[in-house]
Amino acid sequence: MKEKKIFYGWWVLAASFVIVFIYSAVGYYAFQFIWEEIRADYDWSMGTLTASFTIVYATLALSSPITGRIIGHYGPRKTIAGGAFIVGLGLCMLSQTTSLWYFWLCHILIGMGMAASGFMPTSIAISNWFSKRRGFVLGLTMTGIGVGGFIIGPLLQNVLLPKLGWSDTYYILAATIWIVVIPLALLVMRDKPQDMGLFPDGVATAEEVILPKSSATGHVSWTRPMALKTVAFWIIAIAFCLQSFGNTGTVQNQTRHLKTVFAEGSFVWKQLGTIVGTVAIGSTAGKLFFGWLADKIGPQITSMACIACSLVAVTLLINITETSSTSIIWVYSIFMGLSMGGWASNTPMLISNYFGLKHYGAIYGAANLFIMMGTAFGPLIAGFIYDAVDTYRPVHIYALILSTIALTAIAFLRAPKEKKTIST
Repeated sequence: MKEKKIFYGWWVLAASFVIVFIYSAVGYYAFQFIWEEIRADYDWSMGTLTASFTIVYATLALSSPITGRIIGHYGPRKTIAGGAFIVGLGLCMLSQTTSLWYFWLCHILIGMGMAASGFMPTSIAISNWFSKRRGFVLGLTMTGIGVGGFIIGPLLQNVLLPKLGWSDTYYILAATIWIVVIPLALLVMRDKPQDMGLFPDGVATAEEVILPKSSATGHVSWTRPMALKTVAFWIIAIAFCLQSFGNTGTVQNQTRHLKTVFAEGSFVWKQLGTIVGTVAIGSTAGKLFFGWLADKIGPQITSMACIACSLVAVTLLINITETSSTSIIWVYSIFMGLSMGGWASNTPMLISNYFGLKHYGAIYGAANLFIMMGTAFGPLIAGFIYDAVDTYRPVHIYALILSTIALTAIAFLRAPKEKKTIST
């Protein structure tokens, strides 16, 4: 009897998990810890430092449409390897920072590399390999974001930065990307099952492939120009842009906010790395839960649920005072993590369900342009507001308003109508 082989899609999932793990640890959660060390050396303002985050994600946003086309031409595998090399180069250059303009320039390079090596190419690869359980598998892949955040916070705060300083820490992060991500991309990742004579989900024939629940595309091949003419595309892009603007501005400034609320040397100060890690763990749970749930009831309702989690989280954060119980901080962390986790798995599900996979890279890249602009400018505006008024309260208020608008918009989301003139 012939032994049944493990479906290769699971190896693609494992590689994608590790890639996303490192991507999020280095390209998202690490910033706020390294900023504090650089700020101590150069006395740069929070607005100035958070501008580096804006530069990364603005570059990523502007690169997304082009990156989508590159992925469509060369595939996720080669694109991830090239992007990882660029990110590592940018981190090595950052270790030699002596001036602000150089600091910002290095982050442009990192943004370009991250566009090609992070969420977009891995989600495209996963969407190609899985159909029936796409939401759950995307969620499982994106748990790497939360695990990366959970590990990198304490690691930076308690080990790397105290022992090595920020300059050598950048070298360690660059080496990790080059040693782990590039080999995984080239040796393990495969772009789609058809390249290996296989079918999505490991089924034996094309007829057995099951479309995701609530898929509205049928056999229609939506192109990017076609998608851009639909109301559904703009609701997804703008709603998640607003959500990302408020959420990212809050999360990337949460350590500074808590330091302004609680006295230096307090329990909260000592646990900042763990608090950030708890947000990451909540994010992991959110990706798994909302990804699984999206397969059952569709990504529209789960998107609304994850935005509602953000409303709960920011409401808790805005009411934290020096006399508040630390349990409120942990509850905030969990709800904020759930919100972030839901976003990561729901966005690619909405795009693939409504517009199909043939031109997924180009369409996702177009939507990602707007979403990443929200991610880019959220922390920048929050940082400058803090520098101006010495409090994050206005930031939290507009985060609540933007989440409410996003929730309402998603509630009115409807599948794009298929036109007879659309060709396959």
